[in-house]
Amino acid sequence: MTPAVETVPDRVASLWIGKRLSILEKLCLKSFADVGQTPILYTYEPLDETPDYIEWRDAAMIMPLDSTGRIYRDPVNHSPAVHADVFRLNLLHQTDEIWVDCDAYAVKPFRAKDGYLLCGRRNGRGRLRNGVISLPKDSPALLNWLAFVRETPCVPPWWDPQLKTQYTKLYGSRATFSTLPLGVIGPLAAHYFLTQSGEIDLTLPEPEYYALPFSTRLQWFAEDKGQLDVHDWQSKTSIHFFSSVFRTNLARRNYQIRRDSFVGRLILKHGLENDPDAILI
Repeated sequence: MTPAVETVPDRVASLWIGKRLSILEKLCLKSFADVGQTPILYTYEPLDETPDYIEWRDAAMIMPLDSTGRIYRDPVNHSPAVHADVFRLNLLHQTDEIWVDCDAYAVKPFRAKDGYLLCGRRNGRGRLRNGVISLPKDSPALLNWLAFVRETPCVPPWWDPQLKTQYTKLYGSRATFSTLPLGVIGPLAAHYFLTQSGEIDLTLPEPEYYALPFSTRLQWFAEDKGQLDVHDWQSKTSIHFFSSVFRTNLARRNYQIRRDSFVGRLILKHGLENDPDAILI
């Protein structure tokens, strides 16, 4: 009798910039641990409190900071998301880990197929979500994407000539990935380079990993009467909570979460009700 071969689950990983996780990150990271897929969390500095359901790693192993210790931010919103965009590419190129944003909640374990995990709308107005993504290290799209962010000046090849000229006049030789608008080296570049290589054909339908549409955001904290079941989220792999919207909604509620809300029930399901950041009412 041939012994059963134990399947080793794919590793998932993310980056957190800062020293403190909120209840959103804790919930999402715990969800992976609870489906048997302990998440790897990279940070540049130790967390104030490291949960026992994550595996911590030094982010400098993947993408060292420069001599000033700078975290890259875009010039308009000053968001560290631009740093995460470049870190993500380096992670995919150096490891076999699946990138997951810290606001991605696991309903089931994440699985890549032959190194690929792409999800979104192939014709999504020139954008493809990159909050959940895996690419082989030798992916043509990944290699071209990395080469693009390392260019100086860094000018998107999909821009029209007029926009390229205006941007080059504004920044000149100082034009790098960090001077580009937020989203350019993320979803916009993802769509462009994956389309150019043809790998975009491997994209799964968006609801598989983004089971609840953005339009449901006001229902996350309302009394849960099963109104979200119409999206059949329990048969999908993941829910994306869109952190900026989640935080805004939570702040409007003085950070209090109804126990009988969709989010409240998830917090209870994963045993986080006693966490100091989970103010359940």
